[in-house]
Amino acid sequence: MSGLRRAGTTGDALRRGFTPVPPAREPVEGSSAHDAITKPVEPKKASKGSKYTAVLDDDTAAAFDELALRGRRALGRRVEKIELLSTLIMLAADDASLRDQVFALVEERRRR
Repeated sequence: MSGLRRAGTTGDALRRGFTPVPPAREPVEGSSAHDAITKPVEPKKASKGSKYTAVLDDDTAAAFDELALRGRRALGRRVEKIELLSTLIMLAADDASLRDQVFALVEERRRR
């Protein structure tokens, strides 16, 4: 029975392996080396966004792929689909004429 560990001792052993790492420190301009040791670096805050899943029909998916391909050709670099989608949303939000076209097409597609 000496080779078996109890659940409590295994958990304790695992927790000991996960000791927190102290935050990185960065020297501040005009400060001494001692100050750099005592001032932690502020972590960069990641931009929080909203995550959505879209299920596109075959025609819409093909059109989206084609739009990304045309963007790549026009810009000479890979264009992420999220870039396209975000830009289209902002354009529709800012342009009343485009927004009305979008709403008209949404209603038309709903009737099909």
